[in-house]
Amino acid sequence: MSNSDNTIETIETIETILREATAAVARHDIDGLMAMFHDVPQTFVYDFSPPRRIDLTELRESFTAMTEAAQGPLTCEVVEVATDVLADDIAWTAAIMHVTASMKDESELNITYRATDLWRKIDGRWAVIHEHASMPVNPLTGQADLQSTP
Repeated sequence: MSNSDNTIETIETIETILREATAAVARHDIDGLMAMFHDVPQTFVYDFSPPRRIDLTELRESFTAMTEAAQGPLTCEVVEVATDVLADDIAWTAAIMHVTASMKDESELNITYRATDLWRKIDGRWAVIHEHASMPVNPLTGQADLQSTP
């Protein structure tokens, strides 16, 4: 983009949307979380848990199951985020996310994962059209690094 003021404003807008979505997780607000995604069949996610590729209906079901399994508050925070505006209507973010919760089965959820989102400005609104969430895996042991340590 040629106008740096527009670029800065776009980055701030996108990162605000991302942080609002993570705040929705703490409130168990599925609609608030899903608001960051462009709600069309072409939007899809490569999630860190099976199945490999899911659509928005499946993503909503996954988020709902997670919030229902939690006992009390969930936390979801953006640890790091880098945003790059590629054009007036397209951008991407690469984020490190941290999620914690006490689960009803008495286990503790404490994961740090990576999320790369492709954003598109459609009808004046920025929304995610593709997300890829992952955790590093040691290829020699097959074990996931749930804390995403460097």
